[in-house]
Order: sequence, then structure tokens, then C-alpha cells
Amino acid sequence: MSKCLMIRIALIGSLFSALGNSAGAQAPDPIQRQSHPDSRTPAQKNGVSTTKDGVAIQEGGNAIQLSASGATKIDTQNPDFDRGMELLFAGRMPQALEFLGRSLQSDATNPQAHLNRAEAFYHLDDYQHEIEECNKAIELSKAGWVYRTKHSVKARDSDPLIKKDLASAYAKRGIARWELKQKRLAVADFEEAVRLGETNNTTLYIYRGQYYLNEGSFDNALQDFNSAITADPKLAWPYGFRGLVELKQGKDAIAAADFYRAGQIDPTVREQCARIAEGIRESRKK
Repeated sequence: MSKCLMIRIALIGSLFSALGNSAGAQAPDPIQRQSHPDSRTPAQKNGVSTTKDGVAIQEGGNAIQLSASGATKIDTQNPDFDRGMELLFAGRMPQALEFLGRSLQSDATNPQAHLNRAEAFYHLDDYQHEIEECNKAIELSKAGWVYRTKHSVKARDSDPLIKKDLASAYAKRGIARWELKQKRLAVADFEEAVRLGETNNTTLYIYRGQYYLNEGSFDNALQDFNSAITADPKLAWPYGFRGLVELKQGKDAIAAADFYRAGQIDPTVREQCARIAEGIRESRKK
């Protein structure tokens, strides 16, 4: 799966994680210039509205503006954190790390800053530092820290944001471990993220599904590829992998339909699956 695809999957979660309300904000899945003025956002109704240039989202004093050009403007009333998030969306990872790191100097207990730094390290292929940032986020979340408007605060154990932050951290750490070929550790993290019930990270399901496929746990693999398709039906690989599972189960006609769906989205995925499928068919003859 390409990093361009991964950044959209992870950062959409990060976008809404930066929003808060009176009950608390959601933290990023994944997968965190000059500081702009720390001015309060004018009071307005919460919700989503269209603007001349795109879409505006307002919730609990936080604001996000998405322009038609793809530019993102974030205001959680924390200038360094906001700028770090904007740079993350813009794909400027080193600069995002700088501003998110700067925000931690004034708010050292913000788990979202560490989660978004983990996201930046992922896109720099620096998986060890990604794991370190996830570890810090997990430690803070387990201690009850969550990010509200402008700064982090201690929350009650029942606060749903804690589970969301933890699920995001485990999912991101699992992906980093997968990239480092630590697949058993990665799957353990994926299972913890899913257990928390607060993640729809498509990459998590694709990776864990591959693990189950290779282990011969076909029912579990199918379940994960189905979850990935439900989360994002426009991705080719979940259909391709599901077809491979079905082929392993002897469901050749159903598998062919999934390979066809994958090919409609991305012909190269169908070609790669066809090569693997040929090997599966050859193995049946032995």
C-alpha cells in the first residue's frame, strides 16, 4: 500500500481527533513559521458548513477549514500544535515534527502531539522513533491525560477519549512493528487496538488479515479483509487478499469475482494476485 494512501487514511482520523467538545476531544488514529496569534475562535454553532473555498468544521471552540485545493487550516487555540498538524496534512514531516515537538515544551502531557509525531515518523520510514512516540502516548493515556482545547488535562478513567487515544497508539505501534518485521508483536498491538473498540484503521485490518492468511487462519483473515472493505471499499488490496483466502478455501468462482473487483480499482493489484493465485493452483496439483 502506498504512503500517499496511508497518509490519507491516518490523517483523516487525526483531523477529527483535533476537534473537542464539552465532553472531550477525540485523539488521532494512526497513526501529530511563525506561530499564528493565539486568538479565541468566535462563538458559533458546532457542525459542518460549506464555505466559498471548501468546508469548515466547528466544534467546542476548535475549527478546521478544508479548501478545495487540499489545504488545511486548524485552530485548536494551541499555535504550535495547530501548525504542526497543518504541516502534517501538507506532507511536510520534518517541519511537522519541529512544531509538534515545540508544543510539547509547553504541554508535555499531550498524547495527541506524540501520536501525530508518530505519524510523521511513519511517513519518514523511521519506525523505531514511531514506536517510541507511541509508547509515550500510551503511557500518558494510561495515566488519564487527554487533549482538550488548547492544552491537555487529566480525565476520568471512563472518558471515551482515553480509549480512542490508546487504540490509535496501539494501531500505529503495530504498523511500525509490522514494517520492522516484528509481526507477532504487531498483531498483538492490532488485537489490543480492536479490543478497545475505537479504531477503523484500514491498514491494521489489511496487515492483520495478511498475518492470518499466512498462518492458515482463513476465517479470521476473511473477517479482517471484510472489515477493511467496510472501512474503505475503494481500496483494491482487501478485495485481492480476500480473493486469495477464498482461493485457498476452494471457492474459485467467488475468488475470481474479488480479483475482478480489485482489478477495477487497480489493475496492478489484480496482476499481482493472479501470480500468487497461480502458485496456489499449482500447489493443489502436488
